[in-house]
Amino acid sequence: MPGYVQMTVIAGDTMEVFKHFDTRKGIPEKVRAARELPTPEEVKRINERNAERKLRWKINTNFGAGDFSLNFTYRKHLRPADRAEAEKDARLLMRRLRDLYARHGKELKDIRVGPAIGEQGAVHLHLICNGDVPEKEIKACWKKGFSYCTTMDDSNHAALAHYLIKQSREWDSGDITFKRWSCSRNLKEPTIIRKFIKAASWRKDITPPKGWLLEKTLTALRVDIMGHPSIEFHLRRAAPTRTPQQERKMRRRE
Repeated sequence: MPGYVQMTVIAGDTMEVFKHFDTRKGIPEKVRAARELPTPEEVKRINERNAERKLRWKINTNFGAGDFSLNFTYRKHLRPADRAEAEKDARLLMRRLRDLYARHGKELKDIRVGPAIGEQGAVHLHLICNGDVPEKEIKACWKKGFSYCTTMDDSNHAALAHYLIKQSREWDSGDITFKRWSCSRNLKEPTIIRKFIKAASWRKDITPPKGWLLEKTLTALRVDIMGHPSIEFHLRRAAPTRTPQQERKMRRRE
């Protein structure tokens, strides 16, 4: 029987809900056979969208107020000759950071994007990490040039994930196994709940669960190739949280 599927993703203080037609059961054989295979560009666009979603969920699940988003760049005369040398520099940085956190009695949690080599030859590495160590000491681990740091808040980090995936295009090899980002193994996974729903249920007005607020800028209505509607919307917890400064102080007391 044709029907709809609802997928709910709870990532930290954010919740995303996707409601769409169940294409596995609802597309007639004639229509399925007549569908054109997606072009390489369409496949690339789908893969990029999926990579951005998974990155957004991973960030929102594991990072928030008091954590850091960093960008490491090179001095011109220290730029690596190729991607392999840039990767070597990145591995050395990560080793220094793990040692630094260990000296503070903490465990490094991180998401890495890059290193990316731009059109003008500039190289940069993006890193998200937990704010359990002073920013100054983290930046001192990079010996090749400059470092820029932004203290994160408790908002939905959709914009950050979108920016990082956009940056990853600079070194997309076109290989099907290409990974746009990597992360440490100690990160938590988001909670994903899937269930079948009645066709009419998604058409009701969006009513956020108690304790959640709807983010209207992150709500989208779409129609698939069969004319079936789908909807995606994001919510965030309504409860106030600590400021980044308060979060860092609390962590250092633990």
